[in-house]
Formats: sequence, structure tokens, C-alpha cells
Amino acid sequence: PVNVHPSRTWQPPIQSTHGQTNDDEEELTIFHAKYPREATTSSSEKQEEIVGPRGVCHWGPDLLEYLKQIVNLLGIDGDGVQIPLAMIYLDRACSVETPRSNGVAPCPFCTPRTVHRLSLAALLMSIEAVNGEEQMEEALASLSSLGISYAELKQMVDWMRAAMGDVGLAVTWDEMRIWSLSWESIFSSSGDQ
Repeated sequence: PVNVHPSRTWQPPIQSTHGQTNDDEEELTIFHAKYPREATTSSSEKQEEIVGPRGVCHWGPDLLEYLKQIVNLLGIDGDGVQIPLAMIYLDRACSVETPRSNGVAPCPFCTPRTVHRLSLAALLMSIEAVNGEEQMEEALASLSSLGISYAELKQMVDWMRAAMGDVGLAVTWDEMRIWSLSWESIFSSSGDQ
């Protein structure tokens, strides 16, 4: 028997949502890694062998090595303008503050599960901005070794382009200067520690 005060109606207990999707969970997009990366047994760290990789490495390869590989595959000059442009594009496409009169939703926030694909799309957008759409299309076709289909890559690039909103690929010198100062302050202060 259930004791309920006479002024209240009895409500059945709330069912457990174990195994069901929860509205509070993040919606998966084309930018999300589909499955966690399989743990490798060649890891030198015993703790990682026990619990598996954490953070970014849980969803893909080491981020720095991945970005180096992408930059190499795409023929991007590490000292050129394309990497800073990609960071601006990534920020703009994911920001909820970017004006978008086209009604397109922003790209998902950069998380351990999305950072690899978001970075790749942003680098492809920077190639388009500097070298034109034809070279970006050639770059898309050259990335088959990553295990992402051409169709998926194209969808990611198209979404990112639309999510960059009303300003699109345009970046002013002032924006580049502000980003450079921000990055310089971050990296110069981290070297002091």
C-alpha cells in the first residue's frame, strides 16, 4: 500500500532511464566521433592500460600528432596564415554569438569527441579561403586515408561554411591581430610556469 495525503493524487514512480536516450545528453552530429578508440596494449603507462585513454585520446589519436598529419597531408605551411585562419573559423562556426541570418545552427562545441573533425573542417575552410574552392575540393579528395568518406567530409565542410554565418570566410586584419595577441599571451605565460 502507498500512503498518500488525501489532498494529493498518487503518481507512479519515475522509471529509470538506464539504456534510454536522455534529453540532457548531447545530440550526436557528423562532427562527433562515433565510437571510442580501442585501447592499445603497447601503452607505456600502466594506469592508461587499466582504465583506457581519457579525454581526446579516448575518441581519436593524439591531437598534436593528428594535426601534424593533417597539415602535412594538406600541404599547409606551418608558419603561414592558414592555421590561424582555421582557429578563427573554428571559433566562429561553433560560437552561439555568430550572426547567422541563414538559420543554420552552429557547429557543436569543441570537445574531446568533436575536436578532430572540427579541426579538420576548419583547416579545409582555411585552404578554401587562401587557395580557392577548387584546391579545397582537391584536398577533400586526398584525405581518404583518414577513414572519413568524401561525402562526410563534404557535409562537415558545408555545415562549417554555413555556420560561419553572415561574415563567412572574411577575416579582417584586426581580427588576425587580436587572435595573434591572444595566442601570444597564452603561450608566453605558459612558458613562464
